[in-house]
Amino acid sequence: MPSQENIHGALPAIIFIGVKLDKVKLKHLRSKGIAGIKDSKFQSDVIPAWIADMSFDIAPVIKAGLIEMIENSVCGYPQTPHDLGLHEIFKSYVCGRFDWQIKSEDVAFLKDVVQGICRCIYSFTDVNDQILIQPPVYQPFHSLVKLTNRRLLVNPLVKSDDRYQIDFADFESKAKKAKLFIFCNPQNPTGRVYSRHELTRLAELCVANNLIVVSDEIHADLVLDSKPHIPLSSLNLDIAEKTITLMSASKAYNIAGTSLAFAYLPNKKLQKLFNAKAEAIYGNHNILALHAVKIAMTEGESWLKKILAILRGNRLFLEKYILENWVNVDYLPGEGTYLAWLDCRKIQGSSILPSKLLEQSRVAITAGSDFGYGGQGFIRLNFARNRDELISVIKRMDKVMRAN
Repeated sequence: MPSQENIHGALPAIIFIGVKLDKVKLKHLRSKGIAGIKDSKFQSDVIPAWIADMSFDIAPVIKAGLIEMIENSVCGYPQTPHDLGLHEIFKSYVCGRFDWQIKSEDVAFLKDVVQGICRCIYSFTDVNDQILIQPPVYQPFHSLVKLTNRRLLVNPLVKSDDRYQIDFADFESKAKKAKLFIFCNPQNPTGRVYSRHELTRLAELCVANNLIVVSDEIHADLVLDSKPHIPLSSLNLDIAEKTITLMSASKAYNIAGTSLAFAYLPNKKLQKLFNAKAEAIYGNHNILALHAVKIAMTEGESWLKKILAILRGNRLFLEKYILENWVNVDYLPGEGTYLAWLDCRKIQGSSILPSKLLEQSRVAITAGSDFGYGGQGFIRLNFARNRDELISVIKRMDKVMRAN
């Protein structure tokens, strides 16, 4: 095993004051039973690299805003998102980041993106309707279809030499049968950020087959390459009329537990169906969440830029280390997200690799099989942490990954 000095020497560390996790504080909070699922699911000696939840402090500006609210006992019933102008803030945000022109009156508010997906399934399909997904993909895409008694259609992504790609011929044949398509861009777990050419072809097939699209774009702010994120709905009016875009500040600003997401659907008929049930079914929004998201989208840009720089460095560091040391692992770095999708099928017993890493290395990762077809023998690793912690994760995993 290489020394820590050699690992450090592989790539200069990026230093960002305020990002390092306070271990003493976290241990104290755990003793009181105060911790998120990332830090509480496993024993305290396990490094959590499984859930899509960054191991960074939240932006100081968000933390300060929430502390001020707590100190002033502002935890009562909230204003509505519209009272706070969040629809206008979201409109301005997507214009600035993605050059996407939208109408603020077509923005709806949700607890989270998964709720939005489920709400779309109930709103736009009936029992036994077929819903199309592209595995390997985020597990709720599979489970929500089954839980709502709809039928699953799969258009598996194709792993090529340098990236995952859409099988458009297969997609076209499946699109003729499906009522709804749940799309993921940037893609979880592969990290693909689709090009304008790919999105245009996909949009043409959806429009031609009258297919409603739920576009999960929760990782839109986490593009690590120079290429832009392109919202599917931004391509043209035809696909916009078919698409419900789901976005959130939760991933990029590390505030997933505050629970707030945005749905953009410009089609008035779809809006009517989406809003058919009384809003009380979905519950009030959390007052802390509303303000956290408002601060993130109006004052969080400089913090996010620093985080993206760290993630780019970590992705490169991980790629280099795997190439030089884990000879039986293939890694195609995604253009976006902070999730590494590692092909471990050359490792003997790859199906039990997640349990071996947990038991022998005390690192928790996500099994590729959780993401459906095409995931067996893969693992998903979260690299959103400071460099020293990433090195600790790698060094722990070495004993398992090098033993094959």
